[in-house]
Amino acid sequence: MKNEELNKTVSIGEKIKTRRKILGFSQEELAYRMFTSKQMISAYEHDKVDIKVSVLHELANTLDVSVSWLLNGINDNDEMDEDADLEEIKELYLKLPQNFRNVAKEQLRVLVVGIEK
Repeated sequence: MKNEELNKTVSIGEKIKTRRKILGFSQEELAYRMFTSKQMISAYEHDKVDIKVSVLHELANTLDVSVSWLLNGINDNDEMDEDADLEEIKELYLKLPQNFRNVAKEQLRVLVVGIEK
């Protein structure tokens, strides 16, 4: 099962809990950041309450994910993240002295060929 398919079968509450733990937040910390109670966070995580659209947006912002990811496991930010990664790689490459740039390109080629095998 692909990761995207798996995300679609996971409930919103489970996604909230998983993302909260990835960020290292306790329920209390997430509640504090959202100006709500630990009990409310627990209710969200256990799918005990319907979550208002405004709360979904607040959860998405606080957990640094998109509302789409919370709802259906698809992250609208993936393309933007990739662009940011490419920009960072470009900046790092341009900081290298000219004689190291060829070495960096060759190491990248070796890495890609190794992954493709």
